[in-house]
Amino acid sequence: MTKILNKNELLIVDPACGLSGDMFLAALFSLGVDPAAVEREVARLPGLDDFSIEFAHVKSHAISASHVDVKFANSLVQRDLRRILEMIDRSPLDNRIKKLSGDVFMALGEAEGKVHGTKPEYVHFHEVGAVDSIVDIVGAVTALSMLGFP
Repeated sequence: MTKILNKNELLIVDPACGLSGDMFLAALFSLGVDPAAVEREVARLPGLDDFSIEFAHVKSHAISASHVDVKFANSLVQRDLRRILEMIDRSPLDNRIKKLSGDVFMALGEAEGKVHGTKPEYVHFHEVGAVDSIVDIVGAVTALSMLGFP
């Protein structure tokens, strides 16, 4: 990931071996976004269970990295695409954050729908509907906004 600090900022994400939501969020925190500020914003989503975002710099086998762990109470709530989009839409988050977060979930819904042979609105998000995935996605979009990216 690269961020160039000037008037025309550029962020390059090149996930050669894949990229999970928590990895992306950790990378954005490493660029200077305040994890507590992101946590406060994401907590504004209605109906989201209690959660916390833990951020740390870690070292394993002489390799330094950033790590994010989303802690939450066990939640058996299953959310479909419509319910997740309603959570986002009803929130007091900035409209740009709501739109991009919704777009990410729509793209996931379309991909899941193709895989399972159903329409996106009927897709049940088992993992993605979990609290940690909602925090990862809305948190990453919020962090990008805090860095000044649309």
